[in-house]
Amino acid sequence: MVESVKSTLDLIGNQDTDLLGNHIWDISEYDNIKIIRIYEAKQIIVMLAKIHTAVGDIVETVLGYFYESD
Repeated sequence: MVESVKSTLDLIGNQDTDLLGNHIWDISEYDNIKIIRIYEAKQIIVMLAKIHTAVGDIVETVLGYFYESD
């Protein structure tokens, strides 16, 4: 899919910069739950949340807790 987007935006062959950057996170939404995956350098953080909870609130809470406990 990334290659398709790069091709559409005519980014293939641009070796100086990768305009899309790294894949940072995914959100999957179902009828009753959200699954949020945050990709770190050496790990993936997976969060499950109620469907009506704002994604920003979830991420701030979990990452704040995660980095305070390091």
